[in-house]
Amino acid sequence: MRARMAVALLAALLLTAPAAAQDVISIRNGESVDLGAVYWQYRCESIFLRFYGIDLLEGPPGLSLSIRPGRVWAQRQNCPRPLDGGTVVLTAKDVKERFEGTIHYRVRYDTKDGDKQSTHSRKIVVFP
Repeated sequence: MRARMAVALLAALLLTAPAAAQDVISIRNGESVDLGAVYWQYRCESIFLRFYGIDLLEGPPGLSLSIRPGRVWAQRQNCPRPLDGGTVVLTAKDVKERFEGTIHYRVRYDTKDGDKQSTHSRKIVVFP
């Protein structure tokens, strides 16, 4: 019985692995794409006050990041309503060559509990 459960669990993991591997953002020179929501919450209540900034820590030349403020869903926490926050936007401008890899960026926040930051990574493919 345990062997069957282990095989079923392994099969479930293997079947979901390709979906995670496909989570790659592609972008062409001159385009912008949303990378995801950023917010700060405690027990599904927003403690976010404002963004201090966003820093591209690692990535190819020609990419920039910005934050579009607005209400966003805290999906990882299954919050029942949108929270104050924003959406990270990646823009490609003056890209000279193709890049495939991972970008790393940091979001800096002012919250009711003081200054906070979060670091994020995304797999991307950039085309000139």
